[in-house]
Amino acid sequence: MIYRCITIILTLANAAPATHRLSAWYWLGFVIAIDLIIFVIAQARRRRMRDEKSESKAELLSEKAKHLVKVRLPRQNAIYLFGELLVFNSRGEEISARFSPLLKELLALLLIRSVDGGITSDELTQLLWFDKDANSAKNNRAVNMSRLRQVMGEVGGCAIKKENRRWVMVFADNVFVDYYECLPSAIRPDILTPQKISVINEFTSHGPLLAYQEYIWLDDIKSRLADTVISALMQYAILLDEHGDFNEKINISNIIFCFDSVSEAALRLVCTTYVDMNRQYMAKKTYEHFCREYHSLYDMDFQQTFNEILSRK
Repeated sequence: MIYRCITIILTLANAAPATHRLSAWYWLGFVIAIDLIIFVIAQARRRRMRDEKSESKAELLSEKAKHLVKVRLPRQNAIYLFGELLVFNSRGEEISARFSPLLKELLALLLIRSVDGGITSDELTQLLWFDKDANSAKNNRAVNMSRLRQVMGEVGGCAIKKENRRWVMVFADNVFVDYYECLPSAIRPDILTPQKISVINEFTSHGPLLAYQEYIWLDDIKSRLADTVISALMQYAILLDEHGDFNEKINISNIIFCFDSVSEAALRLVCTTYVDMNRQYMAKKTYEHFCREYHSLYDMDFQQTFNEILSRK
């Protein structure tokens, strides 16, 4: 619109007699000035909203940190899939840099599929070497499996085997794998403890499962894992109601948000917990942050009001 106005004014200025050109140039300057003012106001508004959002997020993170029971995660014979893929050998040295992108995917695939009995050579070919003929795929698989065995040999208590025509990774009890701490057998509500919650909270705070990877086989696994973890933690949270363990409930909501950043169950849990702690301000801040996240993901407003969230316990 402003561009059209400028074009019209310039056209009139050129066509007008010399005595009227000064007036036309005056209006041109006026339009440009208004345009600059609008631009400056819009930029200032965007910057203010961005700063407010950053401050709100920082405030929430700072508040959450107060409720964390700090734990030391293993740094020897340990494999982490949450956030960035990390591997630590028996000497406590991080050896992740020795993995090529393909070796990282092969490691993650073997580790995750071993829970369900392993993965066949044909499945590996379909996922990792689908663009190669049978002989080339077989050679590539053999070479990369050998490389993976060599690197993982530094992690004490780790072995890659072929059992019943399926590739599996086998770990001794001294090996820590964060992914295995979230499996159904490890996260049953009847065996969860505050210490266990703290451990899960610590490694999930680094980000979602394989956060920086976009493997074609990963989405279904993430979805199933999220369903398992969220269901178990919400059942566990119900058991905490009579004890009023506020900090643990907040930690539980943090873990759930790692798996589902717009989980209404987690929002309700953390907001009602803050209110029970007489921290209404933090409850409202958390709700507002959730609404922004929801709008960012779905491009629509979250339909439940703050009071509705609190009323649905």
